[in-house]
Amino acid sequence: MLHSKSSEHHESSTSHSGGGVVRRSRLVRWLEYLAGAAVVIVLAYIVFFSVRIARGVARTGSDAELLVRLQVLNASGRSGMVSWIADRLNGYSDRELEIKVVDSGNFDLTEVPQSFVISREQDSRSAKALATKLGLDPAAVIIKPLASNHRLVTATLVVGRDYARITLNAQNSKEK
Repeated sequence: MLHSKSSEHHESSTSHSGGGVVRRSRLVRWLEYLAGAAVVIVLAYIVFFSVRIARGVARTGSDAELLVRLQVLNASGRSGMVSWIADRLNGYSDRELEIKVVDSGNFDLTEVPQSFVISREQDSRSAKALATKLGLDPAAVIIKPLASNHRLVTATLVVGRDYARITLNAQNSKEK
């Protein structure tokens, strides 16, 4: 009799602790599902932003086909000209082209007779579209990548003494 009570007690504690094991394994399974879901969400986030970064600098709601990260350099001989031009161009956007001025300063030469565009990428489509948009000759675009391009400049506009002929309107984009 004594023996049977102890075996009953042992069986009930085993089944009680067996229920705890079942509850614990369900909890572990749920935690595994949650951890797996978190990993999937983090991977999706990484892929989403990697694709945006791989296309260049992330765009902010513009429908433009080309993004120009522009450096404006003054070679007109007039002080203050570069800031006036940069202010006019910064933030311009249409279906073809979006312009973000990322740098401005003075050109190596004090005065240049004609304004021109330098492509800072081997693919000069953006620089040529910019030249066309500004009323400059797209065939005169020079391709010269920057040695260290920390600001991700895609084109440089060198403003010459002919700064008055630089225009920014939709009509220029149709001329080719």
